[in-house]
Amino acid sequence: MALPTVGFSDLVRRQAAAAQGAARNLLDFSVGSALRALVEASAKVALWLQWQALDILAATRLGSSKGSDVDSFVADFGMPRIAAVPASGPVTLARATPTTAAVVLVGGILRTEDASQAFVITADTAHPNYSAALGTPDATTGLPPGGYLAPVGTASISVPVAAQYAGVTGNVSAGTITRIGSGISGFDTASNAVAFTTGINAESDDAVKARFPLYIGSLSKATATAIASAVAGVQQGLTWSITENVDEAGASSPGRIIVTIDDGTGSPPDSLLASVYAAVDQVRAFGVGPLAVHRPTTTYVDIALAVTAPAAVKATLAAQVERAIATHVASLGIGQPLRHSRIIAIAYGVSSQVSNVSAVSIAGGTADIVPGAIGIVRASSITVS
Repeated sequence: MALPTVGFSDLVRRQAAAAQGAARNLLDFSVGSALRALVEASAKVALWLQWQALDILAATRLGSSKGSDVDSFVADFGMPRIAAVPASGPVTLARATPTTAAVVLVGGILRTEDASQAFVITADTAHPNYSAALGTPDATTGLPPGGYLAPVGTASISVPVAAQYAGVTGNVSAGTITRIGSGISGFDTASNAVAFTTGINAESDDAVKARFPLYIGSLSKATATAIASAVAGVQQGLTWSITENVDEAGASSPGRIIVTIDDGTGSPPDSLLASVYAAVDQVRAFGVGPLAVHRPTTTYVDIALAVTAPAAVKATLAAQVERAIATHVASLGIGQPLRHSRIIAIAYGVSSQVSNVSAVSIAGGTADIVPGAIGIVRASSITVS
């Protein structure tokens, strides 16, 4: 609803006309006169009241609300704004002399080369080198912090990290996390092989407004849409797959619901799985189950290819091709295959100066990588020569 508004000059003119129409003699509304001052003061008060009405109207409608008014509006319906998400991904720690075992404790700090961004090592219970019994007990909780064991002879180990602060500022390029900070010993170098792209700022006003109708439409409905809305409301940047009446192996299992989620890393943490389970459990039909929420089965692949380009620009183009391929692989959702032909097309699409693309291999072969209905493909390394 749009309210009709009147400007300052129109308000002065209308008051002068009304006053003159009711008077028997000619009134003086010239600049500096008492009557002119009176109607201008009245017009300013009217403008203030008009602004108050417009502000109230904007705050009482979601479509025109901003900032905290958006939060308070949707909060009345039980829908909070989704918080910012920290960027996360794997970092490889390496050492020159692996003659002894080394432990990387959860909570250790890594930094970018310019020290502008800090990343905290996180726990991944699915990691083959992770153990909750490593390290000394935490002074606050009394529980061991957990960590990752690099046995004797192991020169490098890949560990998951998350940005210390949530938001897109944690999205860093490949090879930029190189400084070893506190809580890590026994390793000489650090590097992230792939760019971090999962950091997301807090949900914008426009995103909240777009999600609100979906949220309202899903209330009190035990449908696939309601489950999808519940998952979407847990965290930004999630992809998911919902299957029913089958188990993880694809065999018939009437009433079973499987929700597979990914946060862009290929290995979302247990805390996120628990949050999604709780959200889905609120909207699924009573008596329908069992319900399972788990991370996708991640297939990590090494990608290698060679490009032909003029010598003067080849190094630059190779880096651009690597970034474009990394972006494509990171965008693949649950169940989406990685196509061999797509890698070739991406390389050619970077620049017309790429005259040939050869020796393309994915996981050492030329076949497409098909992860299955609850699987996902991620790149462990991308080599462009």
